Amino acid sequence: MRLSGFLAWWLWRTIYLMKLPGLDRKIRVAVDWTLDLLLPPDIVQLKTDRAVSMRREHFEADQVIFREGDHGDWLYFIVDGEVEVCKQVPGHGDVSLRRLGPGDCFGEIALLGDHVRTATTRSLGSVNVLAVDRDACTALFSTLPPMRGFLEGLIEERLGMSREPSNGSHVSNVVTAPPTRKET
Repeated sequence: MRLSGFLAWWLWRTIYLMKLPGLDRKIRVAVDWTLDLLLPPDIVQLKTDRAVSMRREHFEADQVIFREGDHGDWLYFIVDGEVEVCKQVPGHGDVSLRRLGPGDCFGEIALLGDHVRTATTRSLGSVNVLAVDRDACTALFSTLPPMRGFLEGLIEERLGMSREPSNGSHVSNVVTAPPTRKET
């Protein structure tokens, strides 16, 4: 004898229910299955294809966090420690642009502009950072529009600062992080 369709589905569920231990569990599963038949599926879904969109990272002294020309897919916030932002300038080698400390961020120019890194960032000592990927930033920007505006303002400020001549050489589009805050 061969069964198919609704009758086969109902018999399979009945046999499965009979094998469950305890009456309370059988009732919970039967109610759940009944509600699944009557109500539409829940609109809340877990996204399981990407496990991590924010993570903590640790770098030791003189470790490169990213290099100029790398693909920019992470935004970094310094938790503790210091980093140095450098730009490769022909004829001058690596030119140090600034040092960043706790509370500062870097990597937003490449992330928001969707292009390669414009400078190299390396740790000066032991550094802990919070790294946020492109998808998490997009989600934050959609729920907090002022955050995107704040970062765009920082980018404009940094790009404007980077166009000023330094020691007779011209450096453009190189700054990847805001200047450190001054304590008052």
